[in-house]
Amino acid sequence: AAPGEPAGIVVHRVEAADTGFEIERDPDGTFHVSGRRVERLAIQTDFEREESAERFQRELARSGVEKALLAAGVRDGDTVRIGPVVLEWGGEEDR
Repeated sequence: AAPGEPAGIVVHRVEAADTGFEIERDPDGTFHVSGRRVERLAIQTDFEREESAERFQRELARSGVEKALLAAGVRDGDTVRIGPVVLEWGGEEDR
C-alpha cells in the first residue's frame, strides 16, 4: 500500500531571547542603553514599588548592563536612558 499523506506537522521554532545590548553616550553625558531584553525590562518595571526597582537592579547586574555602564564611566547622578525610560544612576542609599 502506498503511504498516506503525512499528517500536518506544525513546527514551532523558538529563537533565543535577544540578550545583547549596546551603550552609547551623548555629548551631554546621557548614557543610552539599547537592547530588546533590557528595554522590555525597563518598560515593564514599576519603579514606584521598591521590590520591582530592586528586581530591575538585580537584572541589570545579572545581564552585565551594570558592569558595562560602570566601564563606560557612569557615575552617581548621571542620566541613563533605557528605551523610553529615563533614570538617574545611583540610589538613595548612595547619597
